[in-house]
Formats: sequence, C-alpha cells, structure tokens
Amino acid sequence: MPASDAGYHFFSDYRKCQKFWYWRYVRKLLPLKQSAAPEAGKIFHEVLAVYYSTIQKGVARPEVAAEEKLANLIPSHDIEETPTRELYLRLLNAFRMYHSAYMYDPYWEVLAVEETYDHVFKVRQDYGKYHRTVPVYFTGRIDLVVRWNGAIYIVDHKTTSWIMGKVAESLMMSDQATGYVALWNAKHPMQPASETIYNIIKVDKGHGDAQKELVRPLVTRTQNDIDSFLLDIAETSREVQQKLTKKTARFVQDRNACYLYNSNCAYSDLCMGASPEGLIGISYKIDDGMEN
Repeated sequence: MPASDAGYHFFSDYRKCQKFWYWRYVRKLLPLKQSAAPEAGKIFHEVLAVYYSTIQKGVARPEVAAEEKLANLIPSHDIEETPTRELYLRLLNAFRMYHSAYMYDPYWEVLAVEETYDHVFKVRQDYGKYHRTVPVYFTGRIDLVVRWNGAIYIVDHKTTSWIMGKVAESLMMSDQATGYVALWNAKHPMQPASETIYNIIKVDKGHGDAQKELVRPLVTRTQNDIDSFLLDIAETSREVQQKLTKKTARFVQDRNACYLYNSNCAYSDLCMGASPEGLIGISYKIDDGMEN
C-alpha cells in the first residue's frame, strides 16, 4: 500500500465502506464532476492557511492577506458572474464573521500551518500469552498547531453545510483527533499536545450569525486513546495487506455507509454494477497524482 495513502481518511474510508475505498485508493478513480460544497470548503481552508501563516510571521492585520487570498482563488473576471459572485460573497462574509468572532486568534503563538507529518509507530499486539511488536506507518496533514496559555492545541478546520450540533457531536468521537495528537507528540515529545480544537465553520449560508455558524468543540486524547487507535490501525493495515495480496479478495460494499457516510457517494454508479472501464473518460478519470 502506498505510504502516501496511509492517513486518517485512508483507514476510516476502509472501515466505512471497503467498496468506496477500493474505487478511491486501489483503482484511483476521481469523479469528473465535483459538488460545490467541497470546493467551497477547500477555498476556505486555503484562506485560513494564509490567515494563520500571516499571524505566524507577526504581520499586522492578517485578515487583509486572507481576503486577498480569497479574491485570488476566485478569478476576478468571474467574480461578477452568478453563482461565482454568490460564492465569493458568501465566503467573504463567512471569513469576516470568523475574524470578528475570534479576535483573540492573532495572539496565539502559531507553531505550524498546513504541515504534513509521518511516523513509524511501534505497536504491541497481544495474542493470549504471546505478543509481537509491529511497525505501523501513519501520516497526516495538520491544519494548525498553536500554543495558548502554556498548552499546545491541534486545530483542525471543518467546513460544513450540515447541522452544527450534529457535526460537533460526531467529531468528538473522531479518531482523526487521536491520530493528529499521536503524530505531533511523536515528532515533539518535549512539547506534547493532548487536546484538539475542532474549528467548525458553516459556509453554505454566509448570514454572519456567529452563534449559529461557528463552533469550537475541544476534545482531549489520552495515551490510552492513542494506543487503542494505533492498535486499530495496525489491525486494519494487516487486513488491507492481506486483501491486496490475495487475487480473489473481495472489497465489500457496506450499504449502511451509503446512507450514514456517503449519501452522495461519488461511486454509486459503479456499485450499481457499471463497468469502470466503460466509465473512464465519461464519468471518472484516473488519479495520476497531479491533483495535489
């Protein structure tokens, strides 16, 4: 399995639906048509990256650099067109609301912005009286790491169009926070983090109501949480390797995932029995790595 794929989404997608995982990571199919929601989220992530990078550099008024980035990400010759202008104004209003609500952020000590970490963890697996130690490779791109009041926090930006309370509730249980804390602590054992801030922004409305469109739940991860997470990753890695080396392996579709996780699954056509070879160039393209 490619080392570049061994991140949180790689493993969580496999556990949610093996069929979805197969199309995305083995066949490397990308749908030609993307929904507007991920695009808006991607743009907002890039704006926040500039915002916090500017804070890290100690430059005054980081909001100016962020708004300039937003204008650059949406071409000026398209900005008068609908729905492009609507998207621009919606994201601009969302960012201004964000900056106004979190005016203390420029006083954070920013330690890292959009950095990729990886580590080979040594995981002990017990089998009754016997045990073995196995290497587990894990990687992830962390949105933001800050120091505030003497503590270090991993900050993960989440944009959504869904119910804020439901999103926050699901993220409280997410293994993504566990994985990011594990990665940071492995690289920085002398300044470990134990808490993750999920920075959730609703970008589909852009009404500017911070009470309804912004929330920051704080989650704590202990060493026991990290150990359990890495053990789960080790078991999943072993299962993935076994399936990839077995010619007759089947990657099973989990129909519950169709409704719980992937209600707008990009690969629904393929799961309905269509031939992937027949859809290449029509509905899908091969991910050649150039997207990133």
